[in-house]
Amino acid sequence: AAAAPAPGSVEPSARPEAAAAPAPVAGPLEADFEARSTACASELKSFCSTVEPGRNRLLGCLMSHGPDALHKPVTADASSSMLGDECRRSVLAYRQELAAHPLTMNIAMRLSCAADVPKLCAGVGAGNGTLGEGEDELRVKQCLIAHKSALSTGCRQAILAVQIAGASSIELEPLTMRACASDLNRTCSNVRHGDGRVRGCLFRHRAQLSAPCFERLLASEAARATDIRLQPRLMQACLADSATFCPGLPLSDGRLTACLALHKHEQGMSHECTREVEQFQEIHVTSIKLDPRIAKLCRRDVARLCDPPDVHFEFGFLENVFDAEGRVLQCLKLKTQQLHSGCAREVHRLIRTTVESFKLSAPLRAACDSDADRLCSADAYDDIAYEDDIDERDDDDDDDDDDDDDDDDDDEVKDARTVEDDDGSMLSGSTRTDTLLCLHHARANVSAGCKAELFKRDVIRSQDVDFNPQLKSRCSSELASLCAHAPHGGGVLACLERLVAADEQKVGADCRSAVVQFAAMASQDYRLVPAMRVDCVGDVSRLCGEITAFGPAQSHVTFSGRVIHCLRSKRSEVRASRCGEAVDLLAKLAAFDIRTDRRAVLMCRQDMRQHCSRVRPGRGAMFECLERHRPVLTRVCTALLREHDSLASRNVEYDGALRAACSAEQAAFCARVQPGDAAVLACLQAHLPQPAFGPSCRAAVTERISRGLTHTRLDVRLRQAGAADP
Repeated sequence: AAAAPAPGSVEPSARPEAAAAPAPVAGPLEADFEARSTACASELKSFCSTVEPGRNRLLGCLMSHGPDALHKPVTADASSSMLGDECRRSVLAYRQELAAHPLTMNIAMRLSCAADVPKLCAGVGAGNGTLGEGEDELRVKQCLIAHKSALSTGCRQAILAVQIAGASSIELEPLTMRACASDLNRTCSNVRHGDGRVRGCLFRHRAQLSAPCFERLLASEAARATDIRLQPRLMQACLADSATFCPGLPLSDGRLTACLALHKHEQGMSHECTREVEQFQEIHVTSIKLDPRIAKLCRRDVARLCDPPDVHFEFGFLENVFDAEGRVLQCLKLKTQQLHSGCAREVHRLIRTTVESFKLSAPLRAACDSDADRLCSADAYDDIAYEDDIDERDDDDDDDDDDDDDDDDDDEVKDARTVEDDDGSMLSGSTRTDTLLCLHHARANVSAGCKAELFKRDVIRSQDVDFNPQLKSRCSSELASLCAHAPHGGGVLACLERLVAADEQKVGADCRSAVVQFAAMASQDYRLVPAMRVDCVGDVSRLCGEITAFGPAQSHVTFSGRVIHCLRSKRSEVRASRCGEAVDLLAKLAAFDIRTDRRAVLMCRQDMRQHCSRVRPGRGAMFECLERHRPVLTRVCTALLREHDSLASRNVEYDGALRAACSAEQAAFCARVQPGDAAVLACLQAHLPQPAFGPSCRAAVTERISRGLTHTRLDVRLRQAGAADP
């Protein structure tokens, strides 16, 4: 039986007389492997005796009987290796000649692209659409690849066959072999050829490659990036999964690989496919050139936001976005709110599929690799000294501050430790051996460069709930029922925060805990609050410039909540309405749960450990505990408590304990009263005699009023009257 055509072979029906345009080069159309077939005499007799020689049909026949056997050792199993060792070497040598002379020896390409060469590649090579041999042919082949979408159907298929051959074996890519010959001998000499293994080896050693080899490898990979057929290992591993998770998607435009990446961790995805998808991503996150969809759709955004190369003083340090792998992609990831829709959609997809993996962020990996090796081995991980958090227990602590018992406290302790580490960052990861989780735990001990990259990862994750899989999972029902209509991106996160700040009872305990963790992370720096980062730029510069002018304090990458506190203390001077709304929301969250106020935690950490270790955070309970111990608090915590009291005296929304105790009374008696200037407190005070007034609310209102009598600065109306009285 006649074998299927191989790259470079032509079936008898495709005779030259049928071609509409002359071949771009002269040469024998009846060329075939037969001329050098002595090495394969027995194989030709056994497998190809009925095949008509010419147009590389014999080559196609031999290849059909040893498709991946060209690089396999000879075995006794004839079914897995039908070609002898000498024949395989001869076939490979002939295919290398075809690859080096694609338009003289590759007859299929020569015939199919006869009209395309002068039309699309005039001026390439000899300059007139005709070709000399060797270099000119390779340049024309590259030209045709660059214009693949404009090629005739036959030429496109011939080019694809050539690319598939080169994707499987780097030996069939003459330009890459020539540029990387010495690099191959130095770094990958022991790697078996075939299935893209050598190319993968070169990429893994890319830091050691010569410049010509690296540039050629990058160009070759970029040309293959969107078509899954040019990724042989990925194609083979994900064939069944593609039909299950991504049915009907084309193979050639990058959508299939993007779809597989989105589903790579879903139940039912094969382990082999997941592994190959991540290996594919690991290479392609190193350069925007290797993600052609982003390169095309984000060209204007890159020029606008990431060029000139110096990124302005936005993240506390200057950097050149082109001085390391993946910097341009990272620049786009950090600025998703400023991207136009097409670019934003593709960058959103990229972040979703890479943000939870250490190895899929090239800048993070480059900065933190040595820290991970030093700190995150199994032995080193156990030796990391963690800083205790506000819920750390001490058996000798007095427990008269809490009337909560219990087993539930263990969950709160676990949440508090997850909320905050030495640098206040939200932790993520499911196991102790997860590299990202380890680096977050050990943040105080990592290098400055690694610390900066971890912060930038937090900035990226803060932009959208989709970039926080744990938060999204833990709040799935709340997102569907309570935040379904919130604006995409930061608006969804703000919706969840508003619900928690308002003590919305429809928010489940697990979701509430996850939101508190997220808000605790964001409270360390205004750049981690999407609305502030975009809408507070002018107000931050005008009101808090003395803090931001020189970046964070030495050895820190965040402002430790100081800019947020600055905006809160100067709230009346904030001009941008959306900035003011963001400041108010964070203040309400902080009143509800002190863990969402990084500055408060830093100022009162010692006091909370000493006096309130058994208090369950939330609903203003920690502030109430600190108030009961005011006489013995440290000076800095006392100052923080004064600030909190001042805010709470003006607006009940900043008094978590009062709000929690009086939610029913406020709804019943003061629903139409606008918060501010102590109006709600005055309303509640006026209704104290009402029989429907609950004892908890009565006690909370009485306590707040008594503070105003004791400290006149907390009596807003008295202060206002004094200011008006000359």
